[in-house]
Amino acid sequence: MEEYYFSQCLKRVLRFDADNHVDIRNPNLFASDYVVVDYDGSFYPTDEARMLSRIGRIDLNIGHVSTGIDWAKVGVLNSGASNHFDPDCIHCVYQPFCGTDVIDDISRYGRIDVLRRDTWFCGRHLALFDKVFEVLYRRDEPTRASLAAWLGIAAWSGDMAPIHS
Repeated sequence: MEEYYFSQCLKRVLRFDADNHVDIRNPNLFASDYVVVDYDGSFYPTDEARMLSRIGRIDLNIGHVSTGIDWAKVGVLNSGASNHFDPDCIHCVYQPFCGTDVIDDISRYGRIDVLRRDTWFCGRHLALFDKVFEVLYRRDEPTRASLAAWLGIAAWSGDMAPIHS
């Protein structure tokens, strides 16, 4: 059995091309390769943004099929869509594997300039990546079988994650 999000984080650590999951993509630029089109023709940067607008929390509409994308709004959102220069992220061992979630920050804190280390997103991903590395170095057969299944490979051997003394 696969735990989907954990396996996405695992793949992100082990494969340079594993950036299809937008929560851990970096940079995660909005309206660059995906956009959500609502039933009324409104554009949203993510489904979560659409839902926040739908419940009346904040209007994160970035355009409409009849008028196009409002690139100024997208630019504001994209200002927080990378961890490359974030003062918290640049010192984090997991920075190469992690991303940012501006929409989650807006949902939880009402803004995008919250210190990264103080966000739910950061805390969750620190714990997830800690677990990824802990699992990578386990030596038991059930864990090795799970790793192989999650990664789509025939087998996971201990040589793939050597322990240096």
